[in-house]
Amino acid sequence: MEGKPIKILTPLIRKTKAEIIKLGIKLKVPYELTWSCYKGELAPCGGCDSCKFRQKGFQEAGRDDPLFL
Repeated sequence: MEGKPIKILTPLIRKTKAEIIKLGIKLKVPYELTWSCYKGELAPCGGCDSCKFRQKGFQEAGRDDPLFL
């Protein structure tokens, strides 16, 4: 809207992957339905950087990733 300042909120930007995962668990995120694999297939590859970062985040959060049980 013209003349109104834009405010950008980034509540997760300073959180670690583990902190984000813990917050998601608290909020009941269905992690079994989520992934951001770089390959863009119907299932995550488990080997790309995005999959590895996710797995590391779950490990650091002390939780099992439901996609890789």
